[in-house]
Amino acid sequence: MREDTSFLFDKYADKYDLWYERNYFAWASELELVKRFRCEKALEIGVGSGRFGSYINVLAGIDPSIRLLEKARDIEKILGYGEHLPFREGSFECSFLIVTLCFVKDPYEVVREALRVSDNVRASLAL
Repeated sequence: MREDTSFLFDKYADKYDLWYERNYFAWASELELVKRFRCEKALEIGVGSGRFGSYINVLAGIDPSIRLLEKARDIEKILGYGEHLPFREGSFECSFLIVTLCFVKDPYEVVREALRVSDNVRASLAL
């Protein structure tokens, strides 16, 4: 298990999106890849500021950083961890994990939870 790093995202929330703005082509290529899954009812685990959400039909996003969630728009925001998703089995068509697994305490448990709440196992595993 890894250390909880969520406090860093609260501390640097104001600078979070600057990386994407400075590295636009990296962000745009990540977005194009994710859009290929064509999911209509998505959950984003590690939603952060919601930078991807409006482009990929994210209905709800979960993140442990309250300061980043405050920046997210047009989605249901849940303060929490991917290891403990507060949704019933099959609540979403798919779950997205976009640059998230490297920051979670227990990657195995996050993927297990993503699969549990998703109908589309293939999309959950690909990210």
